Amino acid sequence: MDHASIQSLVFGKRGNAIGVSAADLVSELRTGNSLADWASLAPGAEMAIEIKSPYDNVKRLGSQLRDYRSMFPSVTVVVHEKNLRAVSGLTDADRAGLVVVRGTGSRARVELERSPSMHYGDIRLRHLLAVLRMRELAAVVERLSAQTVDASQVSAFLDAERLLEPFDLELVCSEVFNLVRRRRRLPYALAKAKVPIGIRPVLIGIDPPPGTLDYLVDWLAEGV
Repeated sequence: MDHASIQSLVFGKRGNAIGVSAADLVSELRTGNSLADWASLAPGAEMAIEIKSPYDNVKRLGSQLRDYRSMFPSVTVVVHEKNLRAVSGLTDADRAGLVVVRGTGSRARVELERSPSMHYGDIRLRHLLAVLRMRELAAVVERLSAQTVDASQVSAFLDAERLLEPFDLELVCSEVFNLVRRRRRLPYALAKAKVPIGIRPVLIGIDPPPGTLDYLVDWLAEGV
């Protein structure tokens, strides 16, 4: 089975083996030097998801897992049974959730071998904040620290990291992923609201003041 077939099986109509809502899934989210195949941004259950088909090389999985843990409190690996032994032998894989795809074609089935555990100890604030745009970064800082970061300044990122260090990582994660979730859902919200195709790129490309995007998404796609 190739990557697309496994993805369809795991997230398809036959059942979601990972237990995440499609509305909370985003694809190809950059984390450190790695690119997570999928990420669930569900509040309180944020998770990176890596898929390894029989054709994928699992040698990089160890470094990928370390990158994912530097940003996400939990990680799940989806692997075909042909790669199961190689994945199980990785030291860094023992804390990750494990979903195994067995068989091929119409006889393929998905089994949840191990549920992921939530762990914030490996999260690096710099990796977490790097996923935000400057205005989003300023919004997080202002909301948590009641201090202003000038989003137009080059030093804003370092200022934000310093100001947010005293705060609980779980709280910072919640604020960051909420902003990313809303931003990444915007294209789907625009489609659902039947906004003309020619206007969508303009709306998606805007960098609005803090709070504007929240209202826009809620108005266009309540319940998405």
